[in-house]
Amino acid sequence: MVKLDDKSMEGLIKAFAANCNGVTFGDGKFVIDGQAAGQILANEYSPFTNESGSILSDSGNSPTNNIPAHDVITVGGSQIKNWEPFHSATSQGGGLYKHKNDKSSTRSGQTREQVSNYGNKEKGSEEYKELMGLARRYYIKNGN
Repeated sequence: MVKLDDKSMEGLIKAFAANCNGVTFGDGKFVIDGQAAGQILANEYSPFTNESGSILSDSGNSPTNNIPAHDVITVGGSQIKNWEPFHSATSQGGGLYKHKNDKSSTRSGQTREQVSNYGNKEKGSEEYKELMGLARRYYIKNGN
């Protein structure tokens, strides 16, 4: 048995007390569901659009090169009313991201492929193929 001091315990709670949207939009201090994340995106962020005015979107199966600098990447979601992402991550620049899934601690230095495979599915599996097929969108925080 390992005894944890207050600082270690605080780190463990912080590591597992938030979901991906909580890390992206709440400094790792909250659990934020997809609907609330969609509302935050609608109120505080603007999606990148292409030359024709359509929202810039790609997937792990069909990645777009030359993605403009952005603050947030989202994966999956509904397009019924607001974009409600299944997963989100914060850009660290240089094509790398900080994110987490519900079962692990926050990871930094992750690629777009790793963000898309947020469920850590085995490459080539049906689950992996499904995650790689989900749409990704790119957002910049309003005022930046």
